[in-house]
Amino acid sequence: MREVLEQSLPLPSHLEEKIERNDFFVAKEDDVIGRLAVIRLEKGDTLPDIARHFSLGINTVSAANPGIDIWVPEAGGRILLPLSFILPDTLRKGIVINLAAMRLFYFKGDALKQFKSESVAIKVAALLLTAYCLLLTPAFADSPKRIISLAPNITEILFALGVDDRVVGVSSFCDFPEAAKQKTKVGGLSNPSLEAVVSLKPDLVFLTHDGNPKAFEERLRSMKIHTVVIQARKISDLPSAIRQVGAAVGSMEKAELLATDIEKRIENYTVWEQTLRMQAKPAKKQKVLFIIWPDPLIVAGAGTTTNEALSLLGLDNIAAGTTTAYPKYSIEEILRQAPDLIFIGKGNGMDKVADGLLRRLKTVPAVRNGRVFYVSDYLYRLGPRTMNGVDELAAHLKKP
Repeated sequence: MREVLEQSLPLPSHLEEKIERNDFFVAKEDDVIGRLAVIRLEKGDTLPDIARHFSLGINTVSAANPGIDIWVPEAGGRILLPLSFILPDTLRKGIVINLAAMRLFYFKGDALKQFKSESVAIKVAALLLTAYCLLLTPAFADSPKRIISLAPNITEILFALGVDDRVVGVSSFCDFPEAAKQKTKVGGLSNPSLEAVVSLKPDLVFLTHDGNPKAFEERLRSMKIHTVVIQARKISDLPSAIRQVGAAVGSMEKAELLATDIEKRIENYTVWEQTLRMQAKPAKKQKVLFIIWPDPLIVAGAGTTTNEALSLLGLDNIAAGTTTAYPKYSIEEILRQAPDLIFIGKGNGMDKVADGLLRRLKTVPAVRNGRVFYVSDYLYRLGPRTMNGVDELAAHLKKP
């Protein structure tokens, strides 16, 4: 294994060319190559920003700099960047892509010859992810011109990518954005109309793994209608789902921008939650309940995007132990669990409907301390607005 050298380097703004592209000589016995770099912090720098700048994970940077405050590090402080690479266990010739590590290796010649490592910057990452998405999607000589979406979240993604002019049909549940309501309806999620779909002569139909019948997708394929099935179930799956849709409709550039933005926002909240857990004297997790509908009382339980969002914010959902996604809940259980916060989904006249419930919960800390908040339906669907929903919850947490 080659000796790792430490290099003292300038501030982040001057490092990109030196670190994003690295040339090394590799011997046959080498398993790891690389270097350690050192930078000095400027006022306002944070470790997550530095990690993103150098294509490193925040956990990697934090582990290399124990005791450094990740959000407010001291200006002028020394930060160590572990810029080492584990060589892939494969033939060392030509271009080798390690998709799991998101790194591209280019071996120039045989052993003992020069080797080049490319950090996966935006263009390389887009290339790898495009290739991956294309493996999951049908190949088109031209971008599809007549698209049908059988799920509301996919419809939102299509509109966000700017291909709504090619959407000729949607499910009866596709109601956002407003223009989606004007599209031809082809039935529900679980019971789409085959006749309605076929009559629109689509060259691509989007379905979801959980929301639409598998038999319906198989029937479409038997009729030589191209289909793409999206399997995103968690917030962390959303960026790859957006890239998959973008690859299928020929809009990868917009898809990459949207997916990357969501990934950065997820990372910021992941770091926030980790910071809460790493505090010297961590506060007890706040208990929370998210009410979908007050009568009958329906709440967000395990397996929902809402529950995942609450966890991302470091909150303890008292309904997380339920066996269904949106279970009926009892007032007695709320009184017993005594949540510190209550979120209620907005709806027409929801405040009046919820008023009676809140009167019965007047002894619960959330009600007693004025910590009941009405929020939008952004978290009800896993789509472009999901992170707006997380932002909305976070804003309420900051209120006194």
